[in-house]
Amino acid sequence: MKRFSLFTNRFILAAAAAALAAGSALADPKPYAPVDVTFAREVGHDPDLRATIERLKDAVEARDISVVDAALAEDFTVLTCGMDPTQACAAGSKNATPAKGKTAAERLRAGLCCADLPPKDITDEIRVETALGLVGAMLASDAIGANPDIAGSACLPAWPSYDRAAAAAVAKAADVEPENLRATAAEVTLRVRAEPGAPELARIPARRVAPLVTLGQEGIPPGWTAVALPQGGLGYTQQAAFDDLTAPALCFAKAANGWAIKLITQSKDEEE
Repeated sequence: MKRFSLFTNRFILAAAAAALAAGSALADPKPYAPVDVTFAREVGHDPDLRATIERLKDAVEARDISVVDAALAEDFTVLTCGMDPTQACAAGSKNATPAKGKTAAERLRAGLCCADLPPKDITDEIRVETALGLVGAMLASDAIGANPDIAGSACLPAWPSYDRAAAAAVAKAADVEPENLRATAAEVTLRVRAEPGAPELARIPARRVAPLVTLGQEGIPPGWTAVALPQGGLGYTQQAAFDDLTAPALCFAKAANGWAIKLITQSKDEEE
């Protein structure tokens, strides 16, 4: 009898400990101070910059890499950064790995191609086509703005400016990885449950850092997103209104002879 009681007590204590651990892991996000996102878009109205962009678009369409090479600044590089938006993606940052190469053209090709291919399969033609494709994709953005880490820059797409330390505090309070932070592209309506008819819980305005919660949310219906609220707790939305804070970008800088491509940034998952 004593043996049975001892076993039972141990079982109960183990079950209680497991329940407490699970409850702690899935605890509701804590309140946090909202963090706004801004964009410096004035530079996008520069007529010389617009003309440069159009010229490069035409070159990409014609598959003429020589025009792109001629537009590279002497100190041009490609920076590969982690996906943590609370860390700067800029030259000299511990979060950034610069492309190797003696010339700007070499750094363009080496930085953009081709991590997913065996070295023996990489040809000059593949490097050129990959570079043209990625440059063309970035030039296609209508959003032009300054990079907050590069004075006098103009980037496509526009890079958001926000308080990185405050964004890190948001991630900590919401108990999410910093990589789960996004910026709202429009006002987002959040509901108490992941159901279309569920009562409205809160609204998050556009241009606000939003922590997306995935832990413990595996069972929500497809198309729904769980978001940690500034007041604490969770809300759910079907709106696809969240932009990456670390989107790849092409950045120009004003040189003596006009605008030149100074930097291309791209993100890489730390686990890759």
